[in-house]
Amino acid sequence: MKILHIINTLAIGGAQSVLLQLIENWGESRDPQMVISLRKREQLSAWIEALGIPLAHIDLSPGKFDPVKFANLVRIIKDYRPDVIQTWLYHADLLGSLASRLANRTPVIWGIHHTMTDRHSVKFSTWFVVKVLSFFSKVLPAHIICCSHSAFQTHVDFGYDVTKMSTVVNGVNTDHFRLDPTARVSVKNELELAQKTRLIGMFARFHPQKDHVTFIRAAEMLLLEKSDVCFVLAGEGVDTANEYLRTEINRRGMQDHFRLLGSRQDMPRLYSSMDIVTLSSAFGEALPMTLCEAMACGTPCVATNIGDTASLIEQTGRVVAPKNPGALASAWKDVLDLSAMDYNQLCFQAKQKVFASYNLPDMLSSYKRIYRKFSSPQ
Repeated sequence: MKILHIINTLAIGGAQSVLLQLIENWGESRDPQMVISLRKREQLSAWIEALGIPLAHIDLSPGKFDPVKFANLVRIIKDYRPDVIQTWLYHADLLGSLASRLANRTPVIWGIHHTMTDRHSVKFSTWFVVKVLSFFSKVLPAHIICCSHSAFQTHVDFGYDVTKMSTVVNGVNTDHFRLDPTARVSVKNELELAQKTRLIGMFARFHPQKDHVTFIRAAEMLLLEKSDVCFVLAGEGVDTANEYLRTEINRRGMQDHFRLLGSRQDMPRLYSSMDIVTLSSAFGEALPMTLCEAMACGTPCVATNIGDTASLIEQTGRVVAPKNPGALASAWKDVLDLSAMDYNQLCFQAKQKVFASYNLPDMLSSYKRIYRKFSSPQ
């Protein structure tokens, strides 16, 4: 079975993380795979090439349709002759489906990794694509995989064909994302912090969806009661060159309590070093991989109630309303004030939750079953 993946972009993100885990751990040598990115080379391009997976970049510009580059996409599909095409994210769902129709009508499986609450949760161009996809969901895809129950339900509500949809929750490679017992000491040394400092981290790209301003306001509130806390932010665009973040932090006099690390490749180490991992998203999340990965490392999470976050975290951490810095600060304080015994119990429960319900073998098995069901040998 030849598998072709088409994805919007290979910048770091949740869907990209799932794609990488699939191709890296597929374990079926008789199933050759290829990846096409609709954009230019980005952070994860080299990772895929290092796995020995053929990779092509169409180099489309955001928001612009280029018929010559689209024709190149059609040509690649014709030449590769896949038995099944998996598309990742809305624009790839649309362009991949149209290109397949013009190439060899290979069955296409859409991938949904977003909770669509309303038009204002995405750009207008994306909302328009989603409306088009909902209208053609009865005819274009062979199947539609949603990465969370909330993504499934909100897209059914949006008009997607429920008879073609299923949920395959994101799974974590627990051999890779696991507790690093040396991390707390080494990370605090790297960040030039005292070993007694408590660490609260958020690892997400700089984007309105992630609502960094609520995180910063909550940090200001917590520091009024606890001065031994440092807030560690990492992700694309979250570095000292980000003038907005620097200004928001500095004008509150919190520069000594923040570290902006930018994109990192040592995530298990960072997760393991935190007392709490947070996601303060305001909208759009389906099943955030950053929370799953942190929990696999045994770190309790405090996050906003978006998508499947509440059902993921349950009793292993705290869930608060979005855009509510006071509630976020209170939840952080609640976890930091736990006794060592109660805190360690949260750590254990978080890890067990991922091992039981969000593991990589279960996710791989589901994708393989769906691909084999809908593949069509060329």
